[in-house]
Amino acid sequence: MTRPSEITIAWAAGLFDGEGTIAFYKARVHVAIHMTDKDLLDRMQEAFGGQIYLTTKQKEHHKTSWKWAITTTAKSIEFLDMIYPYLGVRRQAKVEAARDLQQFNKQAVSERVRQEILSYRDSGLTQSAIAAKVGCSREHVNKTFRKYT
Repeated sequence: MTRPSEITIAWAAGLFDGEGTIAFYKARVHVAIHMTDKDLLDRMQEAFGGQIYLTTKQKEHHKTSWKWAITTTAKSIEFLDMIYPYLGVRRQAKVEAARDLQQFNKQAVSERVRQEILSYRDSGLTQSAIAAKVGCSREHVNKTFRKYT
């Protein structure tokens, strides 16, 4: 994502601080804004990416509303890092919790991959074959073998 201007970032932070949500779904971080002003969400999408969804009316007399969302952890954290300096204390604490979750997930994935790589060490498979099974690079397999042998 191309970095928007500081004015756009500050504007987005104000909108997000008032109307936004940081949600945790199955150890992933999502950010969203739900509102009836689609033009503001269009501006968010133009500046920060993400998707806009038409939401279902809860009652017939409710206005049509939309939700702008970023649903991948890395892109959510990237957005939150940009707006962080302009957020209030309460939202900043939630951003820090999101960063902690992202770091925990990276460590958990790294540990799982390391254990899986090492489980294939004596299988007779080549490093390239192990990398393909585990979903990492051959170089990562090689470094893991050297570090834990």
